Amino acid sequence: MKKLLALLSLSSISLLAQVTKHEDHNQACPCNESHDVLHYAPAGVMGAHIHQKGEWMIGTRSMFMEMDGLRDGTNRVSNNKAHGDYMAVPKDMKMQMHMLDIMYGLNDDWTLTLMIPWVRYSMNLNRRMTMGGNTTNTNFKTRNEGLGDIKLGSIYRAYDNGSDQVLLGLTLNLPTADVDAESNTPMGDNTRLGYPMQIGSGTWDLIPSVVYNKFYSNWSWGTKLEAILHTGENSEGYRRGDKLTSNLWASRALNPVFALNSRIEFNAWEDYRGDDDKLKPMSGMNPVADADLRAGKNGSVFAGFTWKTCEKSRVQFEAGVPVYQEIDGPNLETDYTVNINFLYSF
Repeated sequence: MKKLLALLSLSSISLLAQVTKHEDHNQACPCNESHDVLHYAPAGVMGAHIHQKGEWMIGTRSMFMEMDGLRDGTNRVSNNKAHGDYMAVPKDMKMQMHMLDIMYGLNDDWTLTLMIPWVRYSMNLNRRMTMGGNTTNTNFKTRNEGLGDIKLGSIYRAYDNGSDQVLLGLTLNLPTADVDAESNTPMGDNTRLGYPMQIGSGTWDLIPSVVYNKFYSNWSWGTKLEAILHTGENSEGYRRGDKLTSNLWASRALNPVFALNSRIEFNAWEDYRGDDDKLKPMSGMNPVADADLRAGKNGSVFAGFTWKTCEKSRVQFEAGVPVYQEIDGPNLETDYTVNINFLYSF
C-alpha cells in the first residue's frame, strides 16, 4: 500500500513539473462554468471554487489518515527510546472524517458554505512498567467518535477575467465537538484522552483563505493559502495552536469528463496554550498528554483524479504521502492520507 501511495505521489511532482513548462497559453476556458472538470481543485482542497446564483452543491467528503511510528524533530524514534522518558507511548493512530459539504450560490460572486463532519479516531498505545526488576508491557487502545466542529463560511470572487481567478474565503468554526472525551485505560477508569484524541477545538475559530486559479483549455493550476486562528480558551482551559496551510496543485484534462490532479501541501502549526487540568499530571508519563509537544511542520505530495460522472456530479480521489516531517516529540508521524469526494450540483 505504501509503495503504491509513494508511486502515485511521485507522479504529482511530474505533473506539476509539466504544467510549469507548459507556457503555450492555450485558449482559456470560461471561469463561470462551475461544472467544468478543471474547475474543481483536487479532493483534499476545499473552498477553491464557487457556484452560480441559485445553484446548490451537496457532497460527501471522506478523509482517511494513518499514523505509525514516532518522530522527534526530523528524526525517527524507536518505542524503546521513547520509553526511556515516558511510561506510555503511542504506537499508531487511524483517523477518519466523513463530512457533509453544502454550498449555495448567493449570486454569481458570493457562495455560502456549510460543513458538518463526523470524526472517528483510534489509537494504539503501549505502557511499560518496571517493578522489582521485572518489566511488563501492556498494549491498549483508545477510541473516540462523534460530531466534529461545524463550519459556516463564504467564498467571494474578487477577480475573474476568464482565465485568472482570485477567491477570498472566510469560515467560522463552531465549537460543536466535545473536548473532554474519556475512556477506561490501564492508567485508570474514566481517564481523559490525550490531546490528539480530542475531536474539537472547543473554541470559536476564524479560517481566512485566498485562492488563485489559472485556467487553460486542457490545463489548470491553482494555489491556496489558509490559516486557522483559534480564539480564547476552551472549557478545559487551553487553546489549540494556530495553523497555516499552503497548497499548490495542477490538473490535466484527458477528455471532457476526466482530469488527473497533483498537489503539494505544506502545514505548520503551533503548540497549545494552557493545559487541560486532567491531562497535565500525565504530561510526564505520556507525550500525547503534553500541551507543549503539539507543534510541527510537514510537507506532502498527492496524486489523484476528478471524474465528471454526469453533467452535474463529480467523483474525486487522491492519495498522498509526506516528504518532510518535523514534529515536537516523541509523537506519531503521518504515513499516508487518502481523500474521496462525491459531489452533486443542481
